[in-house]
Amino acid sequence: MLEDVWGIDHLTTAAKAYASAPLFPYFSAVTFLVAAIALRKEPNGIDYAHRHPIASCVMNYIVASSGAIVLSVMLAKPLLDCVANGYSLLLGAVIWFLVYFSPFDFFYRVCTFKPIYFIVVGIEELARAKKVMDGVRLAAVVYPSSLVVMALAGMFRGSGKRWIINLCQKLQPGLKATVELHSLSLVTKSSLFLGAIFAYNRIHPIGDDCLFILGGGIFLVVLKFSELLWKELDPFTTPQYFAWRALTSTASTTAKISDHPKAE
Repeated sequence: MLEDVWGIDHLTTAAKAYASAPLFPYFSAVTFLVAAIALRKEPNGIDYAHRHPIASCVMNYIVASSGAIVLSVMLAKPLLDCVANGYSLLLGAVIWFLVYFSPFDFFYRVCTFKPIYFIVVGIEELARAKKVMDGVRLAAVVYPSSLVVMALAGMFRGSGKRWIINLCQKLQPGLKATVELHSLSLVTKSSLFLGAIFAYNRIHPIGDDCLFILGGGIFLVVLKFSELLWKELDPFTTPQYFAWRALTSTASTTAKISDHPKAE
């Protein structure tokens, strides 16, 4: 009775439905859409698509499937698995065409209209949480007791675009590309954070996976909306700063003691 009052049963049911929902076709469609919009917003995105439509379409599919590509390389899985689904290829091509070549630019204008765009990126973040868990599960098959490997697999599955963008720059010159290891993006940090939590729950179960996925999805949605509304918001900056200061100050203190000449 108490569970019904607090709605826990309904929450668990919703979490199970969300966790069991397949990525294809609805979540995949949103991923293709977000990738196409992001590439079109690049300085030469529209001109590149008109001059090299096939390369632009391939580029869009690579960016949308980048998490699966990077994870396949990490776990030594066949890369062709990423293009094995013909319906997924067709869906990606159709969405790319609509974003770039719809009559009067109607489709792009509708999707980038602020309220609709917020819904689109919110669904994309819900998909990202599922991808992070997918990466953790795939890594758990090969490394069932390694929290680090599972967390990294979840991170790569959730933020693959950030790690493959330099390769994409070869296909589309002028694309903004950075070395992710030099400065981790918010997407990478949040994917690693969720990957670590999901991996820990995998090794030392403390709750149902579906509830963790739902909680992770809500966390990513709130984080994304906060980033869109307040550009510089990064909740990981403060703990990252204090952790780094603690480590470096300890190391520098140890170095000073070891470098100090002993009295004879």
